[in-house]
Amino acid sequence: GGMSDELYLALGKNVQHYRRAAKMTQAELARELGLTRPSIANIEVGRQRILLHHVFVLANALRVSVDDLCPGFNPKARDIIRIPFKRFPEVEAA
Repeated sequence: GGMSDELYLALGKNVQHYRRAAKMTQAELARELGLTRPSIANIEVGRQRILLHHVFVLANALRVSVDDLCPGFNPKARDIIRIPFKRFPEVEAA
C-alpha cells in the first residue's frame, strides 16, 4: 500500500517517459530486458513490482541513470523514526 504504490507509479511514469524519449516501443524495451510487452505495460502503470536489478537493466536499456528512473527520496522529518538517545548507567570506577 501507500508509499510502495506511489514508488511504483512514479517509477513507471519515468520508464514510460524515457522509453518514449528514446523512441522505443514497449516490445523493443521488453526484448532488451527479457520480459514480455505486457510486463512493460504493467511496469509503466505501476502495476508490476520489479526486482532491483531490473531497475539497472531498464536504466541501461534507456541510456539513463538509475537516479533518473527512481523518484527522488526526500523523507520528511516527521516520517523519520527517531531512536531516542539512551543513557546507560555509567560503569563505576573500580
